[in-house]
Formats: sequence, C-alpha cells, structure tokens
Amino acid sequence: MRFARQLVVAAVVGAGLVVAGGGVADAQLLGSCNGNKVIDHAPYSCSDTKVINGITFTAQIDIDAAGKATVTFTMDPPQQTDMMIAVHSYTNINQDPQQFVQGTIPAGTVTATLVVDRIECGQLDVKAVNVAPGDTTGRIAGPVVTWGDVCQTAPTTTAPPTTVSPTTASPSSVSPTNVRPTIPSTGTAGVVPWTWALPPLALAVFLIFLSRFRRASQS
Repeated sequence: MRFARQLVVAAVVGAGLVVAGGGVADAQLLGSCNGNKVIDHAPYSCSDTKVINGITFTAQIDIDAAGKATVTFTMDPPQQTDMMIAVHSYTNINQDPQQFVQGTIPAGTVTATLVVDRIECGQLDVKAVNVAPGDTTGRIAGPVVTWGDVCQTAPTTTAPPTTVSPTTASPSSVSPTNVRPTIPSTGTAGVVPWTWALPPLALAVFLIFLSRFRRASQS
C-alpha cells in the first residue's frame, strides 16, 4: 500500500513537470522573431510578445522587399497615460548609420503603428516603455534583417593593370640653315694686314722716281 502511494505521488509530480515544461515551451513559441544570431532576408515578417511593467506588449513586424518596415504595437490592458514605443534600425548590430523612430500608444487605446521607410542593413530593435538606445528592458523583438542587393557585400574586384603604350615621338624635321661663316677681322679697326704696305710702297715708288729725275737733270 505504501509503495502504491509512492507511485501515485511520483506520477503526479511527473505530470506536473510535463505540464510545466509544456508551459515553458509554449511561452517560447509565442514569438517568431529570430534574435541577432540569425540574419533574415526581406521580405520578412514575425511577431513577439513581452510583458513590461505588468503590461503585455505584442509587436507585429512586416518588412517588404524594398526594406520598408511596418511595426504594429498592441498592448493589454489599455493605460491611462501614453505609452512610449520605438523602432531602432542599426547597421549590423549597433553601428552607424542608424535610425530612431519613436511614437506613443495614446492613453485609452491599445494599438499604434510605426514605419521605417527603409531600414538599415542590420538589427531592428523594437521597444516599448523603456525605449532608450541600449536599454534591453524594453525590448520586445530584435531581428537582424537585410534586403535587396544593397545589403549584400560586394566582392572586391582587382582592376586590371593599365597598359600604357609607349609614345612614339617623330623626330623633328630641322631644315639646315645656310650660315655664312664670318671671318673675324684682325688688326686694328678691322684693317686687313696687306693694306698696311700701301704707304711704304708709294713712298718707295716716289723715291725711285725722284732719284731718276735728279740723274737726268745732272746729265
């Protein structure tokens, strides 16, 4: 009898663990957004739910092929004050360039939508209540999404070496110039040396003529 009671207790405990385990598994399946360990490519849609300060927030994320993100927030129960909501779009995980789009769920209502016209190539940080950058307490979802060819890493191409053809320079045609050589004049004032002999020669001729004239007169 005692052994039978132990079996019943064990069965009840085991069933409780299975139910608890199922509850944990169901809680994990409430969200379909991948974290920043997985890179998804648009078009992409997912949703996630998180309880923040006793308020249940759900974010439905829809990103089209052109990179436009539409995030619809719902909360339960409605609040008496406006509730902050935000979508932060980062390059990679938390790098620039980045975009911050913020808004509110108005008091007394339960839904609002934020739109990022073109997300960056990286994490989309969806938040409520605590929306400061880097504050994880307000994060509802944080998928990493790329889109189009813009987010693809372009392969590095090496440009072929530029072939420079040698320039063939044609020799310049130089016409020979007829240059008359200039004979430098020697002596003083450019007088040619043979002209120096004229005065003595004339004097000699005069003396010869004079001597002959005297001889003729004596005879």
